[in-house]
Amino acid sequence: MPPNPTIRLLIVDDHPLFRHGIRWSLADEDDITIVGEAASGEAALDWLAGVSQSQEPNAMLIDLNLPGISGLDLTRQVRRQYPSVGVVMLSMHENDEQAFNALRAGAAAYRSKDIKPQALMEILRRVARGEYVINDVLLEEPRVASRVLTQFRTLPQGDDDEP
Repeated sequence: MPPNPTIRLLIVDDHPLFRHGIRWSLADEDDITIVGEAASGEAALDWLAGVSQSQEPNAMLIDLNLPGISGLDLTRQVRRQYPSVGVVMLSMHENDEQAFNALRAGAAAYRSKDIKPQALMEILRRVARGEYVINDVLLEEPRVASRVLTQFRTLPQGDDDEP
């Protein structure tokens, strides 16, 4: 199996202590480098616009409830402007409606902030490889699974600006 590429991670959360906790949790991981942090969606977009290509992230952790530009709107913009960046959306609560909206906005994964560090690392690795990680618990809910399948079946087959 080929080695995992280095994950260049941008953390977007309005709580400094949470950003610090993520940084601390990932500090010993050789294949994950935190290239930047932002406290809002606007700051994240400004950071992305000013970063060199060698520092451009290939994964982002985005808080769903950001001040100003919401996490969902930020995800949509990132997926349009930086399609190779995998987005992991984080929220305070595991909520099937929020998860559905996150996936629809282009997030590759949605998890609550009570996730264990080891599980988050695995999700980041998978998302950086281009995988979509849908929470098994959410898909066990028939209502959510049905909605996801229905939405994907009704997507247009041609080229589209939406992710």
